[in-house]
Amino acid sequence: MEIPRRCEVVCGSGASDLERFAARELCDFLGKLYQVETELVDRLSGSARVEFLVGLTACETLSTGWSTPLDVAALSDQGFFLKTQSTSDRTIVALGGGSPRAVLWAVYELAERCGVRFLTSGDVYPPVASLAEFPALDLVLEPRFSVRAHPSIQDFAPSGEAWGIADFKKLIDQLAKLKFSRINVFPFAWQPFLHWECKGIARSSFWLWYNDHLPLTPDMIGRELFPPGDEFWNPDLPLHGSYHDSVIAGERLIHQIIEHAHLRGMECGLYADLTQFNPEFAPLLKDAQTVHQVGRLTVVPGSETGIDDEQYYDLAVAVLQASLNTYPEADFVAISMPEWRQWVGVYERAWDSLHQKYGIGNVQSLDETLKNAANRKWGRGEDGSTKALDEVKGDIALLYFYDKILHNPDVVGTTKRPDIRFHYHGVAEELFPVLEKLLPAGSEVGTIVDNYPTKILARREVLKHIPGRKIASIMDLTIDDDNIGIIPQLSTSIIHELLGDLAKNGWAGFVARERFPGDHDSALAYLAKASWDSGVTAESVLHDQITNVCGSDCVDDMMRVYEIIESVTALLETEDSDFAFPLPGVMMQYWDGRCFNGVQHLDGGPMLPYLDVAIDQYQEAFDAATRSFARVTSRPEKGTISRGYVDFWIGRIDFSMKYMEAVKALRQGGRAEAAHDDAVALTFIDEALAKMDAGLRSYARVARNGSDLGAIAFANQHCYRELLVKKEQIEARLSDAKVLV
Repeated sequence: MEIPRRCEVVCGSGASDLERFAARELCDFLGKLYQVETELVDRLSGSARVEFLVGLTACETLSTGWSTPLDVAALSDQGFFLKTQSTSDRTIVALGGGSPRAVLWAVYELAERCGVRFLTSGDVYPPVASLAEFPALDLVLEPRFSVRAHPSIQDFAPSGEAWGIADFKKLIDQLAKLKFSRINVFPFAWQPFLHWECKGIARSSFWLWYNDHLPLTPDMIGRELFPPGDEFWNPDLPLHGSYHDSVIAGERLIHQIIEHAHLRGMECGLYADLTQFNPEFAPLLKDAQTVHQVGRLTVVPGSETGIDDEQYYDLAVAVLQASLNTYPEADFVAISMPEWRQWVGVYERAWDSLHQKYGIGNVQSLDETLKNAANRKWGRGEDGSTKALDEVKGDIALLYFYDKILHNPDVVGTTKRPDIRFHYHGVAEELFPVLEKLLPAGSEVGTIVDNYPTKILARREVLKHIPGRKIASIMDLTIDDDNIGIIPQLSTSIIHELLGDLAKNGWAGFVARERFPGDHDSALAYLAKASWDSGVTAESVLHDQITNVCGSDCVDDMMRVYEIIESVTALLETEDSDFAFPLPGVMMQYWDGRCFNGVQHLDGGPMLPYLDVAIDQYQEAFDAATRSFARVTSRPEKGTISRGYVDFWIGRIDFSMKYMEAVKALRQGGRAEAAHDDAVALTFIDEALAKMDAGLRSYARVARNGSDLGAIAFANQHCYRELLVKKEQIEARLSDAKVLV
């Protein structure tokens, strides 16, 4: 059909706020796409040549006159339809769904089918098509996965921990357009997002990024990107603020995240950490140990703490009740198994108690469970038996502990959310068979089989053992991991394989585990499409995105860029999985030869041959992206976002390549220092400094959000400045040597 200069968008007088928002979004899209005037009305006028019906109420008005019946009741709460009916003088387009948020997704689906592409940085429109042919529509879509989740608050400066609400609102808006259904708000115990008290002790301590400190100085590279102040900090938290002021601001930020996600039709889960506590609570925890985690900021139960220990129970209950009373608007609460299990000495008693109550030993015995853990492989043949056994033992204790807490009616029942549902995250895979017996009806299970998709793929048979058919089971799919850190990562082709397994085996959905959304426009677009269409591939979605954002003449080069980034990601996962972990000393470790992928190498250590492979590949990717940028900028119809799409990768790749070249120079310099040749060592430290300077300037030029700023602040402090300290040490020795001569 041909779009006239004016058309009506009918929402219906009984429409919900979200449906009215969907109608306004449609008006905006139609204006930009077709340069038409739109009028938002409550009912059909009969005078407009083209009318768009948006929402449940509006579409019900067509139930009698529609050529193909619209059976809204047959849709799930996430299903939606797009239908067109034309006569000689009138066209009606219906956009409806099984819920208000499904109606919103119908609008975004229509925009995509008309040529709009949604990126994390904004929307890319095709050239204006005034009075163009509008697509004929007869679609009914249901998702393959009901849970399509994305994280928000995370840890480390290069993550959502550094984001204020302005960044989060933009990201949530774009995720809604990609039809993500959920935002996970999972703060850590030591972050300033929850105040709580227990037995007369009030929480009084907090930290960001594991108590690391990233100064902002006039001479730092990229200083112009940062706000006034002397330290990098979350923009919505008071810099150098008191505990009281910081927690008030932190709780306000999470309320705002949840509120905005709800406004865009996304549900929100909240994490209540019942496993670790701030150090001021140590007197209330018998046999308290410092947590085995970065920073060692919190305390946890000791290995032999009793499973019925009243002190631990009281602390956990205080945190859970504070979480529910502070954030009653959350849709569910996640309780989790810690990354490193320390409470592992009481598992036998816990198992016996759970068996007596639920008969879990009739599903599999404890001996069988432990044997399976001892035989677990971690991908590519690594032996992870000790860690796997600790996971199983610790999780048995915690499952007993959680069962005791949640079956006490005085715990959850006395809060503002007595009806809250629970998400159990991180349970060891060897315990999957017993979870249906243990967990309450309506529960969810979330799991992360491994941090790296390549390693999950190497043992993909585990995905057949879904945690439960009667409880929703959700997989964390890593798009980027904090271990590899501030270097870009992609594994979309592998995730495609894993997503097929999840669908085939009945998993409810996934979490897109990532910290750098700007790096992952392609991966998020793939997950968004593949969640509804089993026929798409990572390659087909990427081809479509590049074509529509950059133009068809950029496809070959940009496809090669993404292919190379995937290749380097797999290389680092295999050869050096902690390569750019955002911790102090991450770069200087290569000077000292302290640790490469968990293996210590002293002065005679290797020269890291994998870096030469990665650097050569990055150079090829840089050249390909540069060619693409020239083609995009030569086309006037391609706007700022299209040019930025390619230019971002030029900056990110150049930074990563220079980072690797700096590491290579550091390894050479460290060997020279070990041979007592300070003059040669100084030349290599100067080379590394020059590489980091150039790389940081490239990254700063294209930085988009708080994750990028956090990475730049981190690299200034713990890469560039640590190199300067080493240079000063070498120069001082050389100066002393001259004096002695």
